[in-house]
Amino acid sequence: MFGSSKTAVGLDIGSHSIKVVEVERRDSRYRLKNYAIREILPEGQSLESEGPSENDVIGALNEAFREIKVKPKRVKKLGSSIGGQAVTVKQIRSISLAPEELESSLTFEARKYLPPDEAEAVLDFQVLKGDISTSHMDILLVASSRKGFNQHMDLLEAVGCKPGIVDVDSLSIINSYLLLNSVPDEGILVMLNIGAKKTNLIVLNPNGLFFTRDISYGGNHFTDDVRVSKGLDAAMAERSKKEEGVFAPVSQEETDGISLGHAGLGLSRRTTQENLANEVTRSLRYYVKESGHNEFWKILLAGGSAKIPQLDEFLEEKLRVPVEVFDPTVQLEMGRGVSLDKEPQLAQAIGLALRTLQ
Repeated sequence: MFGSSKTAVGLDIGSHSIKVVEVERRDSRYRLKNYAIREILPEGQSLESEGPSENDVIGALNEAFREIKVKPKRVKKLGSSIGGQAVTVKQIRSISLAPEELESSLTFEARKYLPPDEAEAVLDFQVLKGDISTSHMDILLVASSRKGFNQHMDLLEAVGCKPGIVDVDSLSIINSYLLLNSVPDEGILVMLNIGAKKTNLIVLNPNGLFFTRDISYGGNHFTDDVRVSKGLDAAMAERSKKEEGVFAPVSQEETDGISLGHAGLGLSRRTTQENLANEVTRSLRYYVKESGHNEFWKILLAGGSAKIPQLDEFLEEKLRVPVEVFDPTVQLEMGRGVSLDKEPQLAQAIGLALRTLQ
């Protein structure tokens, strides 16, 4: 006989879309009961706009909850996350301190990485190695500006949700993999969460340094490349990106005799992927320099643009590390009527639900 079940909702509030999942745990088994992906902005709204208003986000949240047939006020276990410039995740080394001294020291440390006008911090930390009896401690510090944290809480309350676990984007992405899978003892896992405005790079070494960095290239940049090169409006460019990718063959007239660095790649359509590959390379070189480890095992692509046709192959060729599109549902049972074909943009929401169920 199976034990009693628990259900949690994972909520990923992105700059382009809302992702919400309902996950049930029964003993060591997990089941995806339902999910919804709702765009925040109307299709075709200009990429140059300032982004969605609070009312746009609240409207999309309400639509997402209606789609999965869950009333926000009845959610007992909710996992959500915050990210961007108002959040920092750092692994640091400190001299060994008593708990009260450590928290004071970390509060001061967190202010170095937050925007100057948002320096009041909400923080959490975990001692990875060492204690008061050792010479030093390795600590994972997670901090958010008080302003960013309060804005997130206000948004949840506006749709009737009782805030539960509030994580940060990078850790929820890692949890979507780590809570149901394992990393080799000698391997380093890299995850790229390709969002609309940016890509979150996370490096996880079970025996070494944890590292995360935001790269300022994302799905909108790919879409804009397609829009410019093909002369399409924003909505058509978005569809073309998803269906045809950004590596579509171009005519000889379009290339005008330019030698291409990747088969079938037009000069005007290679900018974002080249820049993304270059920034990932720089980040991994920095990681190797700081940690002394270079045993990169695998790169997993998550986020809304992870499924751009041939992007995984392009990055594998450039980075010389195996690259795969991540399927966060592969270890989950599917609920009645739920059908998915590898949906990497659900990774963050699933990671949040899984952590809430631990």
